[in-house]
Formats: sequence, structure tokens, C-alpha cells
Amino acid sequence: MKLPKELYLKKIFFLSLVSILLCSCEERQSEIIFNSSFPKKNNDLSELWGDKFTLISKGDTFAVSISYSANGNNLVKNEKKGDTIFFGTVSKYRGTLYFSEKISGEFYNIFVAKKRGNLIYGLNMREYQKDFVCGKIWSGDFENMVVSRNTDTTVICLRPEKKLMKELFNGLLNPTFSPDSILAGGERKPLEIIDLTSEQENKTEESAVFSKIYPNPFNDFLKVELIEGADCHYSLSDMSGKKLMSGTFSSSENIVTKQLPPGFYLLSIIVPEKQSTEFFKLMKSE
Repeated sequence: MKLPKELYLKKIFFLSLVSILLCSCEERQSEIIFNSSFPKKNNDLSELWGDKFTLISKGDTFAVSISYSANGNNLVKNEKKGDTIFFGTVSKYRGTLYFSEKISGEFYNIFVAKKRGNLIYGLNMREYQKDFVCGKIWSGDFENMVVSRNTDTTVICLRPEKKLMKELFNGLLNPTFSPDSILAGGERKPLEIIDLTSEQENKTEESAVFSKIYPNPFNDFLKVELIEGADCHYSLSDMSGKKLMSGTFSSSENIVTKQLPPGFYLLSIIVPEKQSTEFFKLMKSE
């Protein structure tokens, strides 16, 4: 499929920028570490992504299990090979998950990932993320995050301040890069869902709510309004995950729902410009 000219040029610019950052890091070969885990509360990843599913990653298909230990660590395993994909804490900030994995003592590796529908971005890009972050640090734009460098600058230690981390990792979860795909099936826990009352306008740091949906319960229609105008996509599914309708709009939309039977539904709102997705659990009344 041929990309529109504007999108094509944006893609070329983004890949060129990435190439410059990676080359910059490759020349210096610095290891980036952090002096603490990401400074937000730890989450049970199995409640966000499910505790068992089948994943397609880089042409390989395998079962993944996620468990949460009593001491607060998330364990993500490749059941096919028995390998540990990740062991550590997971923090959510502005719609992105920050994975913190202890190296030794008080030092950590941190990478980011995001789940959009049945696609996972970032999980298969850990080494690439290190090089990308290294390139940004060497560019000098994030000098205020640097805690220390060893004498030959082969190791650079950073302070993971929330807002700066968001800027540092910005662009890594761009759809330009191939995500992993979750196949249907397996034992899965519910998605993290924001339950709405009529015309909810609550906006918190954790959920980063940027839209409001009403009425809830609904009947013949749903009204969707963005708190900040932007192009977005919506998808309405039943609770088994079957997509019933979808579309796009800019600032507000009336979704006709009179044909739907009473019950519970899941509405997802995706705003590519903000790289954010929200999920809403809604009910249609009798």
C-alpha cells in the first residue's frame, strides 16, 4: 500500500533521526543505566495484559505467561524456550508502561512498552531502546538527567525523573516499527478499564483521561467528546473481544447503538497524535 506523501516524508524523517542517534551511540559504545526504578507505583502486569497468551514476535510464535510474585515482581516468560523475557517492576505513566529490571545493587535497566488492542510495541526492542536512549544522552539534550559517568564514559548513570523519561523515550513506540501480535485465545484477565459514570471528566496522572463518553448506561446512541481536539479512532467490542463497529472522528462523534442488544461493551479510543489509548467499560440498558 502506497503511503500518502506527508506520512511518507514523516516516516523518512523519523528513521533518519533514529539512524543519527544510533550511529552517535555506536561510535561511543556507552552503557546506559539508571540509579533507581521508575518512580511510580508498581503494577501487576497480568491484570493489564492477561496472564497467558500466544505471541508472534519476529516471525516466531510462542506462549507467554505473566505472573506477579508476593514481593512485587512481574515475571514474563517464554514458555516455548523456558526463557525469562522480563523480571522486575512495571509502572504506568501517561499511558506508557515503564519496565524496571534490577542489574545489581541499586542500578536498573528501564525500557518502555505499550499495548494497543492485540499489538504490543516495545517488548521486542529492548537492545534497540538502549541505543536510542544512548544517542539522545550524547546529543546533550538530557544532561540534567545524568548522575555520573565513569572515567572513559563507557557507563552513564541517569536519574529517572518522570517527565524527562517521557521525553527521553518519546518516539520509540512509533507505529513505524513492527509490533508483536497477540493471538486470540488463552487464559486472559480483563483489560484495565476505566468505569464511567454519566459525563465523567476526571483526569488523573495515572489514567490520563483525555475523552468523555456519555450517557452510561446508554441506549440508542453514545456521545464521544475529546477534551482536547485531535484525530482519533474508536472501536466498540463486546466483552468477548468481538469488534462490532469502528470509525474515526476529530473532536466529537455520535455512535448509533440502537441495533445492539442490552449488555456490557468495551469502547477503545486511540489518539495517534498523543500515542495514547483509553478503554471504557459501558452498559446498554434494557
